[in-house]
Amino acid sequence: MVGSPKHTIQDFGELKLISHEDQLNAIDTALKEISADDYKGPHPPRHKSKEPKCKGARMLQFAWNSKCFEGVERMYVKFCLADDRFVLLRIHEDWHPNEYED
Repeated sequence: MVGSPKHTIQDFGELKLISHEDQLNAIDTALKEISADDYKGPHPPRHKSKEPKCKGARMLQFAWNSKCFEGVERMYVKFCLADDRFVLLRIHEDWHPNEYED
C-alpha cells in the first residue's frame, strides 16, 4: 500500500487516525464496507490519476454509509491500482454526497 502524501496525511488527521496501525485498519475497514453499488465515478472508469505514484492509472472512487468511522456517517475513498500496488489517494468524510459523475 502506498499513499498520496499530498492529501492522506490531512485526511487521516481529520479522522483522528494518527498511528500507522490505525490508518491501515481504516483502509481495511473502508475496503470491507464498500461495494460495487457505492461506486461514484464515471462508468466505465476513465478518470486517470496525475499522482506520481500511479500516474495514468484509473482512479476508483466510492462513497458509502459507514458504520465503522467514529462520528462520520458517510465516507469517501479514492484509490488506484497500479503496478500490483494499492495507492490511496483520499479517505475522508463524504463532503459532496450529491455531486458525482455518472
